[in-house]
Amino acid sequence: MSQTNQQLISEAFQKIGITTEGRNPSSTQSQNALTILNDNMLTQMRDGWGGIGWWPQPVALLNSTAPLRDEDIADIKLCLCSWLAVAYGKDITPPVSPEDVFTLGGQIAAAFARLNKRYQRFAESDLGELSRPQGGPWGGPNWL
Repeated sequence: MSQTNQQLISEAFQKIGITTEGRNPSSTQSQNALTILNDNMLTQMRDGWGGIGWWPQPVALLNSTAPLRDEDIADIKLCLCSWLAVAYGKDITPPVSPEDVFTLGGQIAAAFARLNKRYQRFAESDLGELSRPQGGPWGGPNWL
């Protein structure tokens, strides 16, 4: 089920209505989309998706297989829809409820949630923000 970078990009453009079904985006659109995909994937990897396996794809690899696991392809495609919509000024209706899986906005929200759940478990946590015990049972130093 693996797909090329160009297939990911073409399907994302079709989902948000920039190109019609069966048509590929222009060469410039594909290059811009690959840059957007690289930038956002690297940001997400820095914020916890480190185990996803993505590495920056140069334009020369536009027709090469995307470095993603099969189970991540559909979700990354939906994430790319949201990133492209912002770049191309397309409005995506937000989900009407947390259970909304019938709109594009609902599917995108669910895709981000699934990827966060799948990859955040491998992220390190900074526990410095957690509250600490403040002393003994009546406050102050912990001695009786």
